[in-house]
Amino acid sequence: MAKKKQLPTITDSTHLGSIFVKEENTFVHSYELHRSDAYDTTFVKYAEGKLWDREIQGTTAGSVYDNGDIVTISIAGNMMQLDYSEMEVLTALIMACNDSEMEFRQYVVSSSLKPIK
Repeated sequence: MAKKKQLPTITDSTHLGSIFVKEENTFVHSYELHRSDAYDTTFVKYAEGKLWDREIQGTTAGSVYDNGDIVTISIAGNMMQLDYSEMEVLTALIMACNDSEMEFRQYVVSSSLKPIK
């Protein structure tokens, strides 16, 4: 099991979806994506399950804060501040050298059953 450095957990966030990473031809539920409007920050949290050690499941793996001028990225205690042009360059570099396949999945309730009582 992988063990990562723990970052603070933000509890007032909205769940945006789940991130699945392809490992050995199977997509594995790896992360949860959350947004905190109170902090103007998007968070990636470690998914619950067998992939991560129990003590870090549900904790923050990284975050992005956008103040309108500068984007601050924080991962495992490392922080980077970029303007929007630099964010585009970073995105292009990640796209060019990424060797893993990932999916962002959003869940929609298509049917629901509730008790009458």
